[in-house]
Amino acid sequence: LEDPCRTGAALKAAALVLLADDEARFGERLDEVAAHLDIRSSRLPPLRVILAFTGGSRPHLYEPDGATGLTLEYLDLEKGFARSLFARRPIHAGMDPAFGQVPHLLFAGHAPPIDALWLQAMRLAHYGDRPSVLSFACADPEARRRSLFEVYPEAPRLARLAFVELEEPDLEGLPPVTSVFVCTDPPEEGLDSAYRLARLI
Repeated sequence: LEDPCRTGAALKAAALVLLADDEARFGERLDEVAAHLDIRSSRLPPLRVILAFTGGSRPHLYEPDGATGLTLEYLDLEKGFARSLFARRPIHAGMDPAFGQVPHLLFAGHAPPIDALWLQAMRLAHYGDRPSVLSFACADPEARRRSLFEVYPEAPRLARLAFVELEEPDLEGLPPVTSVFVCTDPPEEGLDSAYRLARLI
């Protein structure tokens, strides 16, 4: 978008524009796109502009003045990743329900996209007659429990929840873990956590 000539030529026949810039600049980027709409043929359908964002909160934006030739759509990258992951690896992977096993997903760390992952798992947790188990391994399990229940008070109705220490998770009395998701900040620490959890589990 920095080069007006190239931008105008690209938008002249484009069907879709994906904006994945810093969310603080979405409004500026939209104005730049809208400024080139007058060169598009009136026979073309409205230009689709998809705003890709992270963090779970959709940006609050308005179409630029006079931008009747575009339509805005939003793409939550973390939620899309979670949906794609569980489509490829269902929550019941790694278990055998014929032997009474249930999904037990362990979410380690508290960095993105961990919330998108466990929320998507919660939506899919109704598997069989016994509730799935979601364990949260973090530095402060009690604080994690309070914050989660404050935002999602209905969560215990959908799955069995456990909150354990990240360094030495106590999984006594819980079904065998079937999947582990490690999301740490910085990401480099995640590998050490993954190896440690693999040895413990």
